Amino acid sequence: MADLLSALNSLRLPARVCAVPTDLGIAFPHGGTDLGEVANIAALPRMRFLEITQEARGGEVTEAVGGGEAPVVGMNLRGFNNEMISRTMRETFVGGSGTRGIRYKTTQGGDLRTSDAFKLLISPRDTAKHPGLILYAAAAVYDQVAEIPFGTDRETGVRMLFLCFRDNTNGIYELQKLAEMTL
Repeated sequence: MADLLSALNSLRLPARVCAVPTDLGIAFPHGGTDLGEVANIAALPRMRFLEITQEARGGEVTEAVGGGEAPVVGMNLRGFNNEMISRTMRETFVGGSGTRGIRYKTTQGGDLRTSDAFKLLISPRDTAKHPGLILYAAAAVYDQVAEIPFGTDRETGVRMLFLCFRDNTNGIYELQKLAEMTL
């Protein structure tokens, strides 16, 4: 994951994020739920393969066998809103003022993250110049070195990673102009 985290500093695309979009022909949030602004974005395909070597050739790689992909997308979500908190953080509650809070609990290992997956769209501000990215079944996980700043010296936000799974149509992700994208 370290490669992804360093990549988060390199791509700055003005974009917004929404959950479960239904119609890309209408304005943001495209019939889905607005999760807010996003700053840095990085997509890492993480292609897996097994190298086959020949000892007679000094260990030269002579073939590679594909092992599929395990894509991850990382981003800095800017600020907090109720929808972003409820979609990305597992233990949330609604407070007396109507705003969401976070109740941190340790979780036991072994829980399946696919049950938390949802369709996630990164929608660029300038759809004519920049592509969008849709993750057909994304599950939010915290960056292992994530921090949630509580202060006035810098912008509040959180670095999130989204694990990408296959949906029921065998789709994982799509990167292209929104006008040409299919949900």
